[in-house]
Amino acid sequence: AGNENATINFYNVKANSLTVRKYQDDDGDATTTGDQTLKSWYLEVHSGSASGPVVFSGTASSISNSTLADGWYYVTEADSTPWVSVGFKVDGSYIDNSAGQLTGSVQLSDGQSSTFDFFNAPAIYGSKFRTFNPDSLATARDNFKKIGKSVKKKADKVEFSLYTVVTNADVNELYMQFSVLIDTSFDFYTEPASSDSEVIKSKLTKWIFTFGSPLNVGDTVRVYGWGKKGSIQKVPSFYWRTNGVLTGLKMKNPTFTMNQLRLPMPNRINVAQETFEQGAFAATVGMRIGARADSAKAYGWVIMKKYTDLLMSLSKTTKGVINFHDSAAHGFDRLSNGKVFLGKKTSLPPTVQDNVLFANLAALKLSIAASALEKTPIGFGELILADTQANVFNDMTLAQIAAKGDSMMSGGVGRTFETADAFANLSNTIRRVLDAFEGPIDTVTFGSKLKVTGAQRLIDCTILRADPSAIPARIIPTQASSLPEQYALQQNYPNPFNPTTTISFDLPFISNVTLKIYNILGQEVATLLDRQEFEEGTQELAFDAANFSSGVYLYRISAESVDEDGVSNTFTSVKKMVLMK
Repeated sequence: AGNENATINFYNVKANSLTVRKYQDDDGDATTTGDQTLKSWYLEVHSGSASGPVVFSGTASSISNSTLADGWYYVTEADSTPWVSVGFKVDGSYIDNSAGQLTGSVQLSDGQSSTFDFFNAPAIYGSKFRTFNPDSLATARDNFKKIGKSVKKKADKVEFSLYTVVTNADVNELYMQFSVLIDTSFDFYTEPASSDSEVIKSKLTKWIFTFGSPLNVGDTVRVYGWGKKGSIQKVPSFYWRTNGVLTGLKMKNPTFTMNQLRLPMPNRINVAQETFEQGAFAATVGMRIGARADSAKAYGWVIMKKYTDLLMSLSKTTKGVINFHDSAAHGFDRLSNGKVFLGKKTSLPPTVQDNVLFANLAALKLSIAASALEKTPIGFGELILADTQANVFNDMTLAQIAAKGDSMMSGGVGRTFETADAFANLSNTIRRVLDAFEGPIDTVTFGSKLKVTGAQRLIDCTILRADPSAIPARIIPTQASSLPEQYALQQNYPNPFNPTTTISFDLPFISNVTLKIYNILGQEVATLLDRQEFEEGTQELAFDAANFSSGVYLYRISAESVDEDGVSNTFTSVKKMVLMK
């Protein structure tokens, strides 16, 4: 045999290695490290694409492989619901993952070693919270556009669905008259589809539905829509037509498969009202702003017993112009008239002391209390300030910040107050928190109990973090006092009195109230109220007779209202009281 030569070539490639790790991130920020701990999780690595073959996997806090060929590798973590993905790191470089992707990628070549880290925050970071800033509270309107009023828990619309069966051949139009006018801002349609048109001058109660193809005997037509009034929908007349000509008999009362009264959307004042009425501030006998409730001679504070006191405090309307608290943040040092702020105030409108911090602190306390009552998502007061800039309130819970605000407002021993910068920082910090979770109102429930949804996710707020181990404070709601069923003027207390007494009266409806004082001869000597609007409920008013002489006086109330059925009511009553100096 002849000589044979063979050439053997050896090709060596360096194997690549990849380590995949999973971290729990307790502050929701993957760029910080002190709060991150390894956590066991199911992890897997695909080659070529996210749906390519799995080259290695495992349930552990860290998995690795050191025999990988050159190429792209796609790293996947198991579905992390309800955990929140906050970012990746590839070889220590942070990659934002605000979109919440569960897969990342890395390219390996020439013996490269790489580390891919997943960071997930606990479920609370995916939770939405809600706040109420003072401006949104002060300008809230009810469903009749009245400012400063809560929305009544009374149906204002009806959702309905009905069907009827075609009784004549080759009809292409359906005429239908409704008892409750149709609200065209909601869905209004038929199945099968049709074009609808209102009968001229029918005020949205009479409609003609025109179908593209003729309908046959036995076909079913469904009509769905909303009525503009809180009354059961009825159909007193309907009939079939062919090209405008009546076909068959006129009928009434088709079959309803749904005829449900619906409540209006509540507003922020509804939340404030129920938060007060269900005992959120019972421990302090009202919402207290300020901390020195023990010495009226040395300190000032505010205790708002009713939600109306809060609303009265947040703004003052003068000649149609709403004035808010917008002057610099400061303590309860002096009133707008220059007098020293001493003792208890039951409200603090900006005309008495204009103080943006007071308004922000009151709104923060309401937001915390509403959360503890579960009117809004629970746990808001336990969130922790984690401002990206230096802030003396960092690492304090919102509840602790509110308490600190109380002590700052009333001042220290000898009425010593913090610096202007300290007050400004507190007010600005609170307002940033309030604005972070403001948003349009939507409800979980309103009928059986009021509960509104959160507005923004915690993960999207850059100045707060959570303590996943914190147990949220809960307030067990007390039974709200029932509204009066009829008007009544109560005997003043105390009686006899010197020089002040309290006059109370019951209103079953929102009323314009006039209250005047007369001497025993029937001569008017004082007007305490002049057609002032009050919410329904038991109301009270203080009368100071320091400038009156001893004797018997009469007090007369006149209350005018229009009830929910549109009926006008006028109530008058007179009682005696004795001033004894």
